[in-house]
This record gives sequence, structure tokens and C-alpha cells, in this order.
Amino acid sequence: MKKKTKIFSFDGNTKDLYWDYWFSTILTISLVVGFVSLKLSVFGIIAFTSSWLLYIYGHREARTRIVRNYKNTILLGLLFVLALIGISNTSHENIHIGFRSIEAQFGLFLFPLVLSALPINKPFILRIIKGSFVGLLVYIVFVLLINFQDSNNASFFLSIIDILKREVHRTYLSLYLVFFSSVLTVHYFNKGKTIQKIKGLSILITSLAVILLVESRIALVAFVILTLFFLRLLKNKYHKVVLLLFSLGFLLVFSFAIMPNTSRGKIFIEKYKKVFNHDEHYKPYHFDHRLGVWESATDVFLNNFLFGVGTGDLSQELVMACKKDKLPKSLHFTDPHNQYFNVLLKHGVLGFVFWSFSLGVFIFNAIKTKYLYYQLFLVTILVYFTIESILIRQIGVVFYAIFNSLFYIEIINNKTIENK
Repeated sequence: MKKKTKIFSFDGNTKDLYWDYWFSTILTISLVVGFVSLKLSVFGIIAFTSSWLLYIYGHREARTRIVRNYKNTILLGLLFVLALIGISNTSHENIHIGFRSIEAQFGLFLFPLVLSALPINKPFILRIIKGSFVGLLVYIVFVLLINFQDSNNASFFLSIIDILKREVHRTYLSLYLVFFSSVLTVHYFNKGKTIQKIKGLSILITSLAVILLVESRIALVAFVILTLFFLRLLKNKYHKVVLLLFSLGFLLVFSFAIMPNTSRGKIFIEKYKKVFNHDEHYKPYHFDHRLGVWESATDVFLNNFLFGVGTGDLSQELVMACKKDKLPKSLHFTDPHNQYFNVLLKHGVLGFVFWSFSLGVFIFNAIKTKYLYYQLFLVTILVYFTIESILIRQIGVVFYAIFNSLFYIEIINNKTIENK
């Protein structure tokens, strides 16, 4: 019995093993159903919180762990606290928008608090990642099956692309897949057996195929950055050469065979030509709409440098700035699509310093402990923060809060074990 209990996060008896599988299942469901329905996601969060209350009621050591892991709850909940403070800086007419923002970010406080009671370890985390990865693939297949007959494209390949673009949020799907596939690839490659390496490579190829189908550019950027990250970590020269050749081969196939045949690829190539042909009518936002919005966002920031515009006024202020800069109506965005800009605009330099401090603590601990999975998570999320305000949607909050808490709490637990 002792040999078996080593692979579980909980205390070893049968009753606690049920809790282990129950919590990992509920967390997996909470991550996956966010793509399906916000209402279902809320039910998953309620089920998870109810289970947690029952667990801490029957386990005194769980209550002790909550106190011991207070740093994680405070650091992750800081943005939620900033949102609460930002309400005082919000105009009366937009106060309802501010409260909606607080509601979406409540998970930044809830999940760290709930997870702090659990004795997290690596097998527990891997079980959630594996379950979520499989769940996402099942969801994608299900979406394709129920929508395929309604597609108007004659081409099978273009039909799949059209359905996924219409039914799935490409940024968040690619975010999940980039992170899950990178962790699982490393996990199976570290096992050493050929069959496990094949399994890891299959997961990576499957994820890249889906990312190509949803035409996510930032996912490909993240893939390149993670490849360079892996090259630095690999000690075996043969493995470095194989990874480099695979990456270059994939990028060449994508650049010359896949991208020119997709709708988004054709648009990108057309924009690229305008830039290098010095088209006199060319504007920065013609290449990417975010460039124009970020220019307007900079004006908003400079006018509200210290304290920001508040939790609820961002949408109104940004739209007014876009109109002032005479951007097309289609670019009158209510959010800058950049998490760093989002925090700066809402909470000013002071709020950004506090948020950056919490993020810096996580990065420092991941580097100090050489925890590869945590480093992969942080590299992925920092890349995606540049093109999307991940923490304004519940689906992004759940992802960030759950995995940041899992990894950071595991570091704290291991330190405690070592100190004993």
C-alpha cells in the first residue's frame, strides 16, 4: 500500500484518495467547460467550492495549510483587490461595468484560497493537465461533428477552419493547447522510453495541427519561444538537433504550404506586401488592428498616469480616444487587447507596480527552484498577455488562477517538507 500512495497528493488512505480524484476531476471540468458555457463553468466552480468546504471541515491539516499558503492567496488576489479599489475611481454612470469586472476576477481570490487547503504535488497537477487536454480535444471533435453539415465550404480542410473560427475562441484555445502540449511533451520525453517519446511527440503534433486550423498567430510565436527555451535546457546534442530540425521543418511547411491557403494567411500576406511596397495609404493599424488601439491607449494612460481611469471607465475612455485619433469605427475597441496595458489603464503606474511585484515573485520562485513546468506556464502566459487581456474573462482567470496556484503551492509544500 505504501508504494502506491507515493503517487498521490493526499494522505494515503482510501477516503483521501477519493478526495484526490474528486478534486482533480472537478478542476479539469472547470477548465474545459469554460469553452462550452459560462453557466456550466459557474456550476463547476460552485461544486468545487462546496467540496472544499466539506474537505476542510473533516481535515484539520487542511485548515493549517490554508494559513501556511497565505502568500499565494495574497499575491494572486492582488489584481482582484486592485479592481475593488478601482471602483472608487470609477464614474457613477459606469459603476455597473466595474462590478462586472470584479465578478469576472473573483476567481483570482477564490481559486488560490480553495487550492491552498490541498496537499498539491506533481502527479495531481499532471492528472489535471492530461484530463483537460483530452477534454479540449473531445470538445473540438464534438463542435466539428455538430456543425460540419452546416458548412458552405466545398473543401473539407476549409470547412474545419471555418467551423473552428466561428465556434471556438481561438486565443484561449491556443493558450491552453500551447501550455498543455509543452508540459506533456516534456513529461513523456523525460521518461526515457521510446513509446513515451512517441506519445509526447504525438501530443505536440496534434496541438500544432489544431493551432494551425484556428489560425492563431500568437500560438506560433509562443511555439518559437518555447522551442528556444527547450534548446537551452536540453543537454543531449542529438535531441537539440532533432528539435531544431523539427521546428524549422514545421515553420517552413506552415509558411509556404499552409498559410497562403488560409483566409487569415492571405490577409496577412496582403498586409505584408503593403508595408514593404511603401503604400502611401498605409497606416500601422492596417497591419494589425491592435497597433492603432495601443496608440490610443497610450494617450489614455498619459492623461491618467498615476491612478488610472478606474475599474469601470476603461471602455468609455478608450473608445473616446479611438474616435479622437480618427480610427475606423470597427477599431473603437472597449479593451486594449493587452494585459499589461489593461492594468496600466485601469490602475495607473501604482497599480501596475503592485501587480508586477506579484508576477515577479512567481517568476523568481520558478527560476530559483528550477521548476520547469512552472517556467513553461509563465513563459506561455507572459507571451499571451501581450496580445490579449487574459484576466478580463472568466475563462482566462480560471486558467491563470488554477495553474499559478497549483505550481506555487507545490513549491511551498516542497520547501516545508525539506525544512522538516
